[in-house]
Amino acid sequence: MKELVKEKLQIIEDVWNEFIWDNKFCRNQINFSPDAESNYFGDILGYFQDTFDIIYEKKNSAVHAENFASHISFLQAIYVQQDFIEEMLILFKTGKVKGDLKEDPNYALNREIRNELVGHPFRKIGDRVLSTTVFGYERSPDTIAYLRYHSDNDFKCEIIKVKIENILERHTAFLEFYFDLIIKNLKLTAGRYRDELEEVKKKIEEVSFQSLIKILLQKMKPFLENTTLYDEKSILEIYEKRDQHERYAAVYDSFLRDLKKRIIQLQEYSTSVFSPAVFSDDHIELPLFDDEGNFIPMPKNVVVKAAKANESCHYELSKLSEKNHRNPMSFEHFSSCIKAKCSDTTVSDELDRMNDYLYNDLEYFCSYKLIKRILKQD
Repeated sequence: MKELVKEKLQIIEDVWNEFIWDNKFCRNQINFSPDAESNYFGDILGYFQDTFDIIYEKKNSAVHAENFASHISFLQAIYVQQDFIEEMLILFKTGKVKGDLKEDPNYALNREIRNELVGHPFRKIGDRVLSTTVFGYERSPDTIAYLRYHSDNDFKCEIIKVKIENILERHTAFLEFYFDLIIKNLKLTAGRYRDELEEVKKKIEEVSFQSLIKILLQKMKPFLENTTLYDEKSILEIYEKRDQHERYAAVYDSFLRDLKKRIIQLQEYSTSVFSPAVFSDDHIELPLFDDEGNFIPMPKNVVVKAAKANESCHYELSKLSEKNHRNPMSFEHFSSCIKAKCSDTTVSDELDRMNDYLYNDLEYFCSYKLIKRILKQD
């Protein structure tokens, strides 16, 4: 049971991280309030992971106090997850509110048990006592037993026994139902974004470069901010210099090429994120076609190792891109190795230029990109 709900929650987390957290277009598809800027949803995800074991791992102790503590933490963890679901239903714009949850027996029955035993073991309405409860002394890891004295029963003692298995089944059904509802909404969001990316693809050829960057800031901000030289300030400067030297043209060409690739990747992942890989004992089995016979692209989280590049300067170039090697001593060592292996004058000139601009990211990496292209590493 636990693994299935964890897989569904992982899908929600993946969509959040890839499509919503830093994407203004997708944020507008949900109730992304100013509070969400704090990424409190990340805290919810973490708390879910921390409480899954409390709920689903069976505890067995002959000591009453340990069973007592286990049952309290079990019921409280379920209660907390119910509250998180309520918040997620609002965040992801499902149209469901707490009143709807109260109508769900999988929610209401478990909540009532928790409230009776943990939240309000002594209940009053005004000055009138409504009920009291106390845990029983039955030492069972499979059953929660307690005594209840309720005004509806003239405060006669009732012995209540609840199977933990039944509580678990209700809670699992509750999580699955509402996770599925959230995922259904996220599929709509991902579909709208997929269509929007198609429009971005058209804009590449239709609008000015400055306008394209403004569009990308709205719809593909991580692509700009998480790639060297592709941030707004750098790429606009490179665009203006593209006709001055081949090194700037090389970066500009790479930008357009990488942008088109990224759009395709995001469009594919907007579908495959909802079809996670199926793991077996010794290998990964991937669904190749959906029910209608359409090819399913490989999910993002499956990594296929590429064959090792055989270019002789691969190692040295990789070191020159690392921040900890951008100092005179390290640079001299690795650039000298490249010069010794490569007689191309442009490569040598650009290496010298990199040394001159050791602490200027834009100029340093423009030369670096050109060297990679000449050595066919780009």
